[in-house]
Amino acid sequence: MAIHLGSRMTTATARQIFWTLAAALCLAGCASDATYRERYEALQSSGGAGDVDTYSPTEIVGGRHAGFIPVAPAEERTIPESGLGRALEYAQHNRSSSLLIWHQGRLQAAQYWGGDAATAVNSRSLHKMLGGLLVGAAIRDGHIRSLDDSVADYITEWKGTPKEKISIRNVLQMSSGLMWFGPGGVGSVQSRRYLDPHWDRVLLKEIPLEFEPGSAYDYSDITADIMPHLIERSTRQRYAKYLARAILEPIGAPGGSIWVNRSGGMPHGGCCLMLPPEAWLRIGILVANHGRVGDRMVLPDGWVDAMRTPSKNNPHFGLMAWLGQPYAQRRLFHRPDSPANLRPRPGAYHSEPYLADDLLLFDGMNGQIVWIVPSQNLVIVRTGDRPPSDQPEWDNTFIPNVILRALTQRAESTPRKPLPKPPNKTVTTATDAERFDTRWQTIGNQTPLTLPGWLDTTEVVRGDFRGEYPHRDPAQLGITSKAIAAAETYAEKTESASLLIWRAGAIEYERYWGGRGPDDVSETYSMAKSVTGLAVGCAVASGSIESVDDAVARYIAEWRGTAYESVTVRELLQMTSGLHHERFNYSRDQKRDSRVLQTFLGPDIEKAALIFPLEKVPGATFNYNSINTQLLLAVIERATGRRYAEYVSSCLWQPLGAKDARVWLDRPGGTPRAYSYFVARPRDWLRLGVMLASHGRVDDRQILPATWIDAATAPSAKNSNYGYHLWLGAPQSGKRIYNANTEIGALHSGPYLTNDVLFFDGGGGHRVYVVPSRQLVIVRTGRTNRPDWDDSILPNLILEGMGAVPAP
Repeated sequence: MAIHLGSRMTTATARQIFWTLAAALCLAGCASDATYRERYEALQSSGGAGDVDTYSPTEIVGGRHAGFIPVAPAEERTIPESGLGRALEYAQHNRSSSLLIWHQGRLQAAQYWGGDAATAVNSRSLHKMLGGLLVGAAIRDGHIRSLDDSVADYITEWKGTPKEKISIRNVLQMSSGLMWFGPGGVGSVQSRRYLDPHWDRVLLKEIPLEFEPGSAYDYSDITADIMPHLIERSTRQRYAKYLARAILEPIGAPGGSIWVNRSGGMPHGGCCLMLPPEAWLRIGILVANHGRVGDRMVLPDGWVDAMRTPSKNNPHFGLMAWLGQPYAQRRLFHRPDSPANLRPRPGAYHSEPYLADDLLLFDGMNGQIVWIVPSQNLVIVRTGDRPPSDQPEWDNTFIPNVILRALTQRAESTPRKPLPKPPNKTVTTATDAERFDTRWQTIGNQTPLTLPGWLDTTEVVRGDFRGEYPHRDPAQLGITSKAIAAAETYAEKTESASLLIWRAGAIEYERYWGGRGPDDVSETYSMAKSVTGLAVGCAVASGSIESVDDAVARYIAEWRGTAYESVTVRELLQMTSGLHHERFNYSRDQKRDSRVLQTFLGPDIEKAALIFPLEKVPGATFNYNSINTQLLLAVIERATGRRYAEYVSSCLWQPLGAKDARVWLDRPGGTPRAYSYFVARPRDWLRLGVMLASHGRVDDRQILPATWIDAATAPSAKNSNYGYHLWLGAPQSGKRIYNANTEIGALHSGPYLTNDVLFFDGGGGHRVYVVPSRQLVIVRTGRTNRPDWDDSILPNLILEGMGAVPAP
């Protein structure tokens, strides 16, 4: 843990003044004794992180060690030397202090740098994971009844308080509800909870409950500090003594020491345990063997399986253990909205997925790691420091995957494609400035019908037209004439330009208003976003984008080494990037160089999008934002090496059999605007809907993988009505709000009559509704933008005419 001050006192006089003022300002209970002062200043002088030489006093943690495990002779090793050599080389070149590799009952390698086998290391957050094993041992021994016991059953001071709701499971899944963990100044609860000689009292009496237990995830030293209290209260033994008797002695591990707040006092549960690396190796072997040592069960039956079960608030965290699956290029330690996630290189970096689905790991700060693969009886321990910030960062998957590849004789994975370089900078010309002024002066007068002709520089999205969809014989319609008449009435009332209804292979209704026909186009605004989302699916399917959990910075070089590095492709798709949102605003009372004008009307939209401020932690909140879509277009172009219009043509528009479409460019030969201005015929929007209704298939060709359609139409964590740039009808939401900073939304007067409605949403009522279970697609475009558009009326009228009943 680190404690931070706004500035550091550099002279004795300044420090004395500081402490005098601090003591005067402290509230009741603020520690100002010499011990607290010495600890606080020691941490500040060391840069904010404690270590072995700053921990005092300590308490002995016993073990039962009969000698260090010898490395198996070369002829008895089960891991090829090539794999061992690469793992040792990587560890040595990245500031490791030890690397131990165990497989199938034999120690394959044990290397130490700057110490030897007996040198104790500061385990940091590895101790959290060991605390989780201790709770399991206490359940085995009958000291704790159940994971679902209230913590207050043991910490009785919390009886009759809101903290009584905290269960032991909440503690082990890091969802206790106790205050968000973070840095603090000299008098803060956070600092005193860490450094005060009576930090146990601070934890139990002063730490507030800030969210409902079990409702959210927060990886926190504060929550981990509950575990020593649980162990001591339930077992009536000193924590260090029970740790030795319940875990270290049965597995034959060497002992060590643990920091306690005062002589005879309490240890922390999240740090400050010093053990030799072999102790962690033996702990990992215990877990790999499902809690058994010989014929003795040290952990309850099924405990390791429970550890590996994802918790509901974090799929990467189980019972005080990290999980290797699902893949995330960056696995974040902190709560989703922690400011720590905004810094460069947050969390743990993974260059590729782990090669074992059952891999779990103990992960301590600065790279103290125990990788455990039960299916392979494989345990790897690495201790040391992270590489310096000016070097490539530590790759959490490199060492275990090198070993797993060597064991399974898998071919090396295809090397990741070279990272794209930033493009040459655009030079703004006088013509660009004139074009911008013309746009600004005239865009306010445009309508959905006039905008396609107003677009000043466009690029063609080539199609491969192969004929129109057939119209069904009126005698064979599957929708009642009454329903079609009601839909037509609503379309006329809302000033529609077109309405098309397709069912099970043929068009059952098609009409245009205002003298328009099948080949007339109009602007459909954010329906374009869904095209971009589908194009991302193409790029993932082809391998151009390797994973939606890749950092966007993998493809956008300008973001590497910045706070933007924590944004993933998935977060752009799900509108949870945390980037600043600008509402379209073309009023004449603003400066011509304002962000909104230069972004939406200027000559270099990519440049503008790349510097939008990162205001919230990526993944924390939903906010429908056109910049997310624009950045996805940049990812597509960088990853594929092709222009967006060309790529959409080859992966979607031509396979669909559509006629040519157009996109609007920021300048001649420049970048399309991905969030809007995709100009296409209603019949070709219909083709996209039919593809979705057919699970990515058109005729006998799979255009998009069914797995992508499933992922794209799955509710996202932060908005159950949004997937990957597709809106979802269920659950019914009344007024569907787009942005956190505007009140603009879409009305839903009632629930949809089926639970699988999904749709493209263009502002003002431009829609493509898709109902896969009924093989139904509805396209509606408008002559004007209707703020009163009701999303549930039109599809429900048609569904009712097909015999649908309200969904349960």
